[in-house]
Amino acid sequence: MKPANRFVAGFIGSPTMNFLEDAVIKKEDDKLLVKTDSLRILIPDEKKNSLMPYLGKAVTLGIRPEDLSESDSLEDNRSFKALVEVVQPVGNQIFIDAKVGSHNMLADVSPQSLVKPRQEIILKARVENLHFFDPETQEAI
Repeated sequence: MKPANRFVAGFIGSPTMNFLEDAVIKKEDDKLLVKTDSLRILIPDEKKNSLMPYLGKAVTLGIRPEDLSESDSLEDNRSFKALVEVVQPVGNQIFIDAKVGSHNMLADVSPQSLVKPRQEIILKARVENLHFFDPETQEAI
């Protein structure tokens, strides 16, 4: 589902979407990336055209908790380090509150996860499900 704006994106879904306010669109070689103080994620080809007008500019990056998973390694600009703050078992799901640089993020990890508070882990984003919002209009890009 592609929400029309940030309000709708934050309202729909439980738990709600993670929003990273200080994301910037950058170009490196022939790749388009979204960067914050602590992560850099490859933007999929199908999203490049709509984000080119924002090259070098700030955007709000949205990532749903279910689009983040644990990874064994930092790989190809889809993964980043996170420090686990809280582990929340909820039925057959485990949610973790993690610190990613200056951002707090919620991730829905495997129920078999053995993650513990104060543990550094690697999260991998499902890049095809990233959401981008114009910081001024709050409209989806």
